[in-house]
Amino acid sequence: MTIAAQYVTDLDLIDPPDAMLLDQIINFKTVENHDAAPNVTKIMPADGETNVAVDSDIRVEFSEDIRVDNSWVELKCSLSGEHTFVTSGTAQTKVIKPDANFANNESCLLTLFASQIHDQDIKDPPDEMDENFTIFFSTAPPTDQPPTVVEIFPPNNATDVAVDNRFNITFSEPVNPQTGWVDVSCIKGGVYSFQTEGGPIKFTISTNLDFKYADTCMGNIKAEKINDLDEADPPDFMSKDYSFTFSTKKSPDGFAAPTVVNDETLTPHDNQTLNESLNHLFVQFSKDVLHDGTDDAANNPLNYRLLEWGANQTFDTSSCETTKADDKRVTINSIHYDSASFTADLSINYGVNLPIGTYRLIICGAHTIRDLAGTPLNDGADSVITFSISTNGGTGDPDSGGNTSDNGFDPGNGINTPSATNNNFTTSMPLIPVTGFRQGVITQLEPQQIAYTDLGEEWLEVPPLALETAIIGVPNENDNWDVTWLGSQIGWLEGSAQLGYKGNSVLTAHVWDALNQPGPFYGLDKLKYGDKVILHAWGQVYVYEVREVFSVKPENVKAMMKHQEKAWLTLVTCQGYDEDSGEYQRRVLVRAVLMEVK
Repeated sequence: MTIAAQYVTDLDLIDPPDAMLLDQIINFKTVENHDAAPNVTKIMPADGETNVAVDSDIRVEFSEDIRVDNSWVELKCSLSGEHTFVTSGTAQTKVIKPDANFANNESCLLTLFASQIHDQDIKDPPDEMDENFTIFFSTAPPTDQPPTVVEIFPPNNATDVAVDNRFNITFSEPVNPQTGWVDVSCIKGGVYSFQTEGGPIKFTISTNLDFKYADTCMGNIKAEKINDLDEADPPDFMSKDYSFTFSTKKSPDGFAAPTVVNDETLTPHDNQTLNESLNHLFVQFSKDVLHDGTDDAANNPLNYRLLEWGANQTFDTSSCETTKADDKRVTINSIHYDSASFTADLSINYGVNLPIGTYRLIICGAHTIRDLAGTPLNDGADSVITFSISTNGGTGDPDSGGNTSDNGFDPGNGINTPSATNNNFTTSMPLIPVTGFRQGVITQLEPQQIAYTDLGEEWLEVPPLALETAIIGVPNENDNWDVTWLGSQIGWLEGSAQLGYKGNSVLTAHVWDALNQPGPFYGLDKLKYGDKVILHAWGQVYVYEVREVFSVKPENVKAMMKHQEKAWLTLVTCQGYDEDSGEYQRRVLVRAVLMEVK
């Protein structure tokens, strides 16, 4: 660049010289612009997306114009296998159209290979993506289900219902109720009109008047008035009416004292003998009680006493006042209160399982726990629950769901051998099924060697896990269940109770699948007391509630298959992954009791 002297003058023109004497020459050169590697900015379906339509294309948007080689994509699915495809779109947006539809209820893994994707300014590197790009997604259930009522509050056959004029109805999917979709009538109060709020899944019904005390009421939700919103995919209406009844409070005072109502579905209950150790206790009250952490609240640890009897093998302490003689006081660390079920969850003994022994839990009524109106528990008397533990259980593994014990002995089993877990899912000794593959790699499965049983329209719903998936039958061969090829489905274990019937029905699913992705039962150990588990079978809906979550060793088949008199579900999957061996050291068991059939 040249600056011409004759064109440059100073500003004081009366004082020469006024112009530059010589031209000035400036030399410079530019540097090469450093290009960024192309990358994926958006992809549909997104990573981790569920309920993807089986006829979906895949759309990939890049940060700049690119060109691709023929082998730039790999698409593998758990049921339909590897897909070929056609690529279309623009230089910056690519559309991948699979050669065939996906299967229902399967998991798919899409990989974009960095070495096969290039930007178009090839003289200005880098020209390829920095690394491979992968996503995981799963497809929708096989057919649309008609909408159903999954929950109503107050529940069917509820008693002592408050007389205020509101109740809630929850459906299985978004619906559009038509005029006159629900009727509510009572023996004393007659027919009620109402207003609807909320939707499209959960609706709040407000009647024009409060209910009468000591009244019996009937409600009916009309199937022909409830249609879902996916009208192009029948069935669109409920398959049958949903009827419910309830009775209101007997008197307007509402000052009946709260009581402890632990029955055989709760741990502990009086005179219970446990074959498994624990580090949580549950206390259910007959009505809502204070739970604000104050002196009279159910979530204040000072309002409970947990004692173990001493050498004299008798309890000398009978109240919350003072620990007497050789009774040993066990620490209650914290309490979580569920106002929906009026249940307190007590975390005890610093997370370590209680040892073998006999225990007494005292729930303080004198000057302590009160209901919302200020009425003390049992009108001021303590509640006492005595129970015993005949064996320890658990592990020191922090992933064991809180069941920890130094001796490692496993409940319900006479042996204590090392884990026989392996990634071939077969063993010579009876084991709880192996439902986890090695993490960090994709496992290539051999051709399926056993036949699973088609159970028809049976499927499981676990709302806290956002899980809805089909159930198939897994045969018992040589005292073992091979679940290698379950994919994204749930397996009912042959030899356990029929689904929905009395007894213990056992269901299992992968915690980690062969495509190196979380399986259907990933997060199972996070379920808690009161969580809903919903079984759809035989044209009915079976609503279960979680009562226990605990961890056992793989060989403890006895704990998994524990006999039950009532209708229970046991959900089981692997737990305690060891990165060095690629094996799972534990099994998490979730037990849920049947509460309602619709």
